[in-house]
Amino acid sequence: MVNFEHVRTVLLRHSGECGLLGVGPDLDFYVEEIYGEEGWMAQSGYDFEGHLLAEVDEVSGANQGVERLQKPGNLVRPRTGRSDVRLNFGGARHRGLQAEDRIEEMVRPLEMAEKTMLVEEGLVPDIPPPNILGLAQSYVVSEVLLAGPTRDTLPLFLLSRRLRIAYRLLEPSLDARGERYDYDSLEVAILQRYTPGDEDLSLGELLVRRAALGVELNRLNDIVLRDGYLFAANSAGERDETVSQVHIWLLTMA
Repeated sequence: MVNFEHVRTVLLRHSGECGLLGVGPDLDFYVEEIYGEEGWMAQSGYDFEGHLLAEVDEVSGANQGVERLQKPGNLVRPRTGRSDVRLNFGGARHRGLQAEDRIEEMVRPLEMAEKTMLVEEGLVPDIPPPNILGLAQSYVVSEVLLAGPTRDTLPLFLLSRRLRIAYRLLEPSLDARGERYDYDSLEVAILQRYTPGDEDLSLGELLVRRAALGVELNRLNDIVLRDGYLFAANSAGERDETVSQVHIWLLTMA
């Protein structure tokens, strides 16, 4: 059992995509943001309290060609998924006609309890649970090792994972090109526990629930664990009213 104590959320500078560059020994952390239609870059460093230490920013093109931020060399950097390749899959179309695309054969099915849990958690708002078709895509963005392995136990990981959930529409619709579709999909970001061999467990058994986190995840990216503190980069889309954030939790094992 992993307990999450939300310490703080640090607001970044922009909306768009953000990722962690690393966390230092004093728990200062460094981030990169990509924002704007042209993909402008900003890099920033913050202390553990969330105070800005240093930054470089292309300032929407007014300051193009800036050098990357100078960072200490002893950072703990994000680790991409290595232990969980069986959780990565795709192949199903994101939108189309159910019969033509044979979408129910292409997605990974979900039990009704899992569909209901996704709705209750607010991950798939306004979708009746029976209309959820299954998982059209899954990939692990980042992972941290929480415990083990030992002689008697397998390792326990925490994963930052993106899921694409396919669902049938109540009524067929037309896309921007005038093409008809009767199912669609959306991407959601989750934190989950994972031990090799957990592929057959239900999503509800693995998911870290919103109530445990104390915050809502938007578009979760990198996670880094250092000295018991979990840092998570949470992107805000360009159309969101807020900026990207870094959430920090103290983790304890029970």
